[in-house]
Amino acid sequence: MKKLTVICAAAFALCSAVVAQNLNERVTVHFSTPVIVGQTKLPAGSCDIQVVRGSSNNTIIVFRAENGVSTAAVAARVSPSDTDGASSVALSRHGNDLHLYRVTLSEQVAYELNPVE
Repeated sequence: MKKLTVICAAAFALCSAVVAQNLNERVTVHFSTPVIVGQTKLPAGSCDIQVVRGSSNNTIIVFRAENGVSTAAVAARVSPSDTDGASSVALSRHGNDLHLYRVTLSEQVAYELNPVE
């Protein structure tokens, strides 16, 4: 009976860790100006960002603006550049446009979007 209790506790801990990880891979941000992700211009306002994993090694990040505009981008997991543990996005300016190129979800998880050609 004790062995069964230990196995159940371990299974519960493992499932809790998986659920916590999935909850950590979603964040809502607010853009004060339009931002381009890939070839899609997301309008200013709130945007939901979610990491989705497929059956391959690629990581897909889905962006959903509050007005319904959505897009997805292929990304690679990279080491986070900041150490404060806050979720953030990194933007680069190309002419008059702001392009999103990096999403940091915690101090251990960051993704850099693959360039669009």
